Amino acid sequence: LPMEWSPEQGIAWQAQIPGYGQSSPVVWNEQVYVTSSNGPFQEDCEVHAFSLSDGHKLWSTDVHATTKVENYFRNSRAAPTCCVDADGVYSFFASGDVTKLKHTGELVWSTPLLKLYGEVNNERGIASSPAQNAELLFVLIDHDGPSYLLALHKATGEVAWKADRGKRVPSWSSPVVAMCGTREMVITSSADSVDAYDAESGESLWQLAGLQGNHIPSASVGK
Repeated sequence: LPMEWSPEQGIAWQAQIPGYGQSSPVVWNEQVYVTSSNGPFQEDCEVHAFSLSDGHKLWSTDVHATTKVENYFRNSRAAPTCCVDADGVYSFFASGDVTKLKHTGELVWSTPLLKLYGEVNNERGIASSPAQNAELLFVLIDHDGPSYLLALHKATGEVAWKADRGKRVPSWSSPVVAMCGTREMVITSSADSVDAYDAESGESLWQLAGLQGNHIPSASVGK
């Protein structure tokens, strides 16, 4: 492991990413995926793939922004981090578009959440990253309006279930998938409470209310 870091030391490779983004890179096999957005209304959303070994760009795919969100200095542009599995890479943008791409960059499906369920009233933008299990993708939207936790079928992009959370304090934390015995749960630490939902049905299992300051960090789950 490198013991010293500088612009020249400890760097295996560097690659330029167009636009602006705050998402983290994710790795599957020999490819690295990351997102960015560009334009005054974040109308240019992109998913990029790079070679893990040397950093050369393999492809960039445009994701159509169905809702244009004006850039603001506090907005998190292309902040949600992708999920990835053997079938593809799943992205989520401030435009509300959840999208699946093949590992070769071709579009499989795109689901426009803001078109389906209304725009997000949150001055700092969308930053919650999706979570996943083998079959479903989970997206959390907590804002000053109708908030919800949503599950999408990874194969088709269709909605599996939607758990309404009422009007919430705007938050940006990400859901976490965890096992409790034989039951798989989705844990949300967000908007002044920690909630658990059944991953298969969306049923609300329990809630710990009365919290403060959990609007950004996600839950950590220990066995």
